[in-house]
Amino acid sequence: MSFDFHLAALISTYHEGTLAAAAIRSCLDAGIEVVCFEGPAGEGRCDHAPATETGAVDPARFIWHHGEWATDAHKRTEMITYAKERWHTKPLWVLWLDGDEILINGHLIRDVCQSIMWTDKAAGANITDPDNPPTGGAPLRLIEPDGSTSLLKGRLVRGDLIRSYIVSNLVLEMITGISLRLGNVQTKVEDMPHVQAALHLGQLIQEATGTKKTELEEKLQQLFGFLYLDPPLPGEPVIVHRSHLRHPERQKLRMHEQEADQLDILGLPTA
Repeated sequence: MSFDFHLAALISTYHEGTLAAAAIRSCLDAGIEVVCFEGPAGEGRCDHAPATETGAVDPARFIWHHGEWATDAHKRTEMITYAKERWHTKPLWVLWLDGDEILINGHLIRDVCQSIMWTDKAAGANITDPDNPPTGGAPLRLIEPDGSTSLLKGRLVRGDLIRSYIVSNLVLEMITGISLRLGNVQTKVEDMPHVQAALHLGQLIQEATGTKKTELEEKLQQLFGFLYLDPPLPGEPVIVHRSHLRHPERQKLRMHEQEADQLDILGLPTA
């Protein structure tokens, strides 16, 4: 099929053991070209964790680069710069993936990107028009090991519109000079449509029977408390986080601590 844009997966890894092989394969199986940058970002090291392996994946099928970076933002900036130089003949969509994640239904991501491109074209969006710029990305759902879900705002993005990363993948600068704060929005049980419907029904029951509100809320919490996972829609591309499968030495090195320090330096809230 013909699409009027490029799509590439950028995977950041460091001592992932065998997990990275699954991350890479989940993208290649979806027909997405992969760039993998292996190496530490920041002062933290985990030399006793197993080295990153790519498994039986043909090395010719993806780009493999080793290095060391001062921060995760420096690493991601170098990755996005490389991708922009390699795929520069068309608009570039980038999927960010970590070495302990896998992509599900990745073969359907291009449909999401194409729909946005069509919508932007119909609206006359242009990077030179501050009042009508192109869409910078699309949210993807992340499923955590405990079953909780989040919407990721910075994982599927228009890479050609990004100049650099300032704090990990949370704060970035667009080519227009505008800085954006992205992040994860965790799904709350009470926000799920079926729970909202149940709460509305409970309110009607309360009004009709005179049941105390606290008693009703307790019963509803017991009934829906186990519905923690907001399931993805059929055919929805999602990312599955598998951090619990990392080697114990690698689990000690968590990037969110570096992110919090960098946000504090910039005077930005961590939440």
